[in-house]
Amino acid sequence: SGEDKLILFYQGAVDKALQSENGHLDLFLRFLLGLSLENNQNVLRCLLGQTGSRSQTKEETVSYIKNKIGGDLSPERSINLFHCLNELNDCSLVKDIQQYLTSGSLSRESLSPAQWSALVFILLSSEEGLDVFDLKEYSASEEGLLRLLPVIKASKRSLLNRCNLSERCCEALASVLSSNSSSLRELDLSTDDLEDSGVKLLSAGLGSPHYTLETLRLHRCQLSERSSEALASLLSSNSASLRELDLSTNDLQDSGVQLLSAGLGSPHCSLETLSLSGCLVTQEGCASLASVLSSNPSHLRELDLSYNHPGDSGAALLSAGLEDPRWRLDTLSVEHGGAWRLKPALKKYACDLTLDPNTANGLLSLSEDNRKVTLVGEDQWYPDHPERFDSQPQVLCREALTGRCYWEVEREGPVWIGVTYRGIPRRGQGGDSGLGENNKSWSLDCDDDGYYARYNNRETDIPLPPAGFTRVGVYLDQPAGTLTFYRVSPGGGGSSDILTHLHSFQSTFTQEDLLPGFRLCALLDGASVSLCKL
Repeated sequence: SGEDKLILFYQGAVDKALQSENGHLDLFLRFLLGLSLENNQNVLRCLLGQTGSRSQTKEETVSYIKNKIGGDLSPERSINLFHCLNELNDCSLVKDIQQYLTSGSLSRESLSPAQWSALVFILLSSEEGLDVFDLKEYSASEEGLLRLLPVIKASKRSLLNRCNLSERCCEALASVLSSNSSSLRELDLSTDDLEDSGVKLLSAGLGSPHYTLETLRLHRCQLSERSSEALASLLSSNSASLRELDLSTNDLQDSGVQLLSAGLGSPHCSLETLSLSGCLVTQEGCASLASVLSSNPSHLRELDLSYNHPGDSGAALLSAGLEDPRWRLDTLSVEHGGAWRLKPALKKYACDLTLDPNTANGLLSLSEDNRKVTLVGEDQWYPDHPERFDSQPQVLCREALTGRCYWEVEREGPVWIGVTYRGIPRRGQGGDSGLGENNKSWSLDCDDDGYYARYNNRETDIPLPPAGFTRVGVYLDQPAGTLTFYRVSPGGGGSSDILTHLHSFQSTFTQEDLLPGFRLCALLDGASVSLCKL
């Protein structure tokens, strides 16, 4: 029939446009499909004549386009097909995603390829612009990043931190960074396990003459000194535009700082802010930095070397530079230093904790110099104290947490491992006094049957770790507003322990004291928690 021929005609037009490598038929296809609508044909009836019923033609064409969107298309081709659906007045895919966005449930949904394409279309078509794009609001995963690359490319500031990314994503990101149409100025990949190989891939994109990135954050990305050579090359390239570089909490060591200093000494380097906090830097690394800053004109204005071991001589070398007119440095941080900061990974932030007997509930027994707590079946008859939990089977530590702190515990049985403000109520069995059941505390609930992250009595399911897992690491970065829990397992061949991310909380911590705390399940005598010596 004539309508069947018309349907095949429109489908052929869609196929022809998709075969175009440069998209030169995209606008024509939209125009053609717009003409297929009855209200437009009524205006042009004198030219088109009567072509019969339009409803089936539209439905078949819409279905054909949706099937194409669900296939293996480039983002650019998919976006044009969404414009085609707009021309046909069909917004069903877009409305599905908008509903997810409105309800806040998008990050919990498993999207189809067509829905991912719809999300890209919505974000790129938004009138609000893309000044800041936070992947965690959509899908904190590698699939989410790969699906949303066009959005990252169009944004000015992309927050990809804490998204469980690995080196596999770096090659895709490098293609975005090297594109001459990229708008990206700030990229945050902090706490993603990129490793040295990932940074090498990323640097290939940053070395492009088209890259315009000004801020790169790689805090706690499992980097070693091997990353420094690639980053130094980046800083010294002719097209270097980087103004701020955060490499904190990566074990670069002095050898890595020496390699990085070669880039800082380049006349092409325009870096103004550098964070090497917690990077295992000693006096030797400080001497390398001082040498390059004094012998070459430098743009560097802020240098963070906190949580290292510069020693008096290293700190003095850099502090003297603040008075040197050849230096532009005006902010130097060497706080929280000491020899104990030369431990690998998060152990450089280890804190020595003890349990506070004055907070222990009567059913809890403390032992091993107040480093172990056990749930027992009878009251311990502790003296009355205003800080004691009278009903909740909980205990807090004596020591308040400040800055960056890391500790590990061994657990036996069901326990809740948490952090709380000192002001948490101590009376009653309600949620006001329970760890994780109010807005004053956060907890990881550990049980052989399930793991849950809890804040303000809202639970987040966590995949059950392997059987036999008993050690938990806790990392608080108070200035950054993060509290993170890890599964700790021994490394092979005598290497460092392996930390596997379980959950992270994000919060704006107040000035009130924060304390580690523990809750032991009241249904099972013998549950215990021991503070590990690091």
